[in-house]
Amino acid sequence: MREVVVQTVKRYYEIGDKSSYVKNCESIWEMPTKILDFCKIRGVEVQQLLQNKNQVWPSAKWLFTVPHSQWTNEIEVIFSSNFMVSKLAPVYYIQHEFSLPNLERESLSPVLDGYGTQAYTFIQQDLEDMISAQLGNMGYEKISYAELHEVVCALEFPKGVSVFGPQVSVEYALFHDLLDHC
Repeated sequence: MREVVVQTVKRYYEIGDKSSYVKNCESIWEMPTKILDFCKIRGVEVQQLLQNKNQVWPSAKWLFTVPHSQWTNEIEVIFSSNFMVSKLAPVYYIQHEFSLPNLERESLSPVLDGYGTQAYTFIQQDLEDMISAQLGNMGYEKISYAELHEVVCALEFPKGVSVFGPQVSVEYALFHDLLDHC
């Protein structure tokens, strides 16, 4: 497990630095201007999913939707990328996605979709490279899918907080309010 994750878990879950936890959750995380400029130039739609002035939360999340690809008259493919950044530790995660109509007559689902940490289009890759460069300059580290789902063992929660039991993932520890302070 990365040292920054270990230290953050220790600070908030073992030591119980509630005032710093709440202060970080109340802060507004600003998307770097260079990333927003890149999106505007490339036609990428940016939607902030978490974090507004009235919402207190340990992370911020955005959805980037790439201009649609029309493969045929019947098939339009939607490519998007989810970006999450923790306000508790200088870490972030990017997940790329796609969806398209399932035209199979005997299909079980009307949509074919999938996700992964590898980009499906050049625009998604360029976006990820831009995010990585800008956040790297800010001291942030990108965590992988495996790291996001790594189990943080033997955490003890305050009385009444028992939804997750003693084992939670890095995602829940750094990107969600398990301590119920927000």
